[in-house]
Amino acid sequence: MAAYLRPERSWFDRAADAVERSWSRVFFLGFCGGSRSAAARMGAPFGAGDALRIAITAPFVLGRFLLMSVAATRPALRGVADRYATRVIRKRLTTYGVAEFTTDPHSYPAG
Repeated sequence: MAAYLRPERSWFDRAADAVERSWSRVFFLGFCGGSRSAAARMGAPFGAGDALRIAITAPFVLGRFLLMSVAATRPALRGVADRYATRVIRKRLTTYGVAEFTTDPHSYPAG
């Protein structure tokens, strides 16, 4: 959860990082059955700032999710939905850049 994935430290990038981190924490909280203490023990504390960021961005995030879910089930819209999703994923991967390994992957056990 501590990885900073944005390319720069601009105001926008820092805000986007905080929002992404809050959404990650809320999903992790769901995996912990809603137990904030369990999530915190596993390194994903969920606080008031996270709740505020979720509340502010939920209409956009969930609205887009619902729109894309419906579009993907309609034959006339499926191609548009697929192209949009592919474009968003490619843009996100470009934003994150190339992974920088800090360990030697050749030292991992074969398996």
